[in-house]
Amino acid sequence: MVGLLYRISIIALTIFAGAAAHAQSTNSDDGLVCPDNLYALCTSAPCIPDPIAPNARAICNCNVQKGPNFGIKTSCDEREPVNVMGTTKLISTYSFQEAAVRQVITCDAAEAGPWTDCLDAKCIVDPRNPGKAICTCPYGEDPEFVTYGGGCNTDTCATGYWSAATLAAFNAGSDALIEALGLPDNAQPYSFCAAQE
Repeated sequence: MVGLLYRISIIALTIFAGAAAHAQSTNSDDGLVCPDNLYALCTSAPCIPDPIAPNARAICNCNVQKGPNFGIKTSCDEREPVNVMGTTKLISTYSFQEAAVRQVITCDAAEAGPWTDCLDAKCIVDPRNPGKAICTCPYGEDPEFVTYGGGCNTDTCATGYWSAATLAAFNAGSDALIEALGLPDNAQPYSFCAAQE
């Protein structure tokens, strides 16, 4: 079973890699897909309250990725990495990079705790681990959210401080990426946890 999941994951990543090669910058009033820059991906990131402002924001441990990505507040030029005194600064955006290996969990208002909205957040590449980025993210305001974190365990909705999004924001970003990657309109590169479909 593990071998089968591994092969499915490799196939899915190969498809996305091929589609990524054809991705073009696409812009709309609801956001922008950039085709091939370095970015921080926080779709499953665990977070902790920021000790300096624990009621306002959290610090999230995200992954550094390269390829097509979706954001709202930043242009493609603004998403380019910036090196300042030996530190690399990045922007956190959204992509399907984890969709082949993680499922999306829905946390409803009855079970949800605090969550963070990392889209377009500012990040710094961890100087000890260039594959990781440390991002400072504000808390989300909606009582319901979706995240690639949590491993389909709804108990983590109240305890994870996950980087997440509202369902509407998740759908908008996913639709924009599907269009930019030239995938079929009915494509769904991600999947929701089985009990929630």
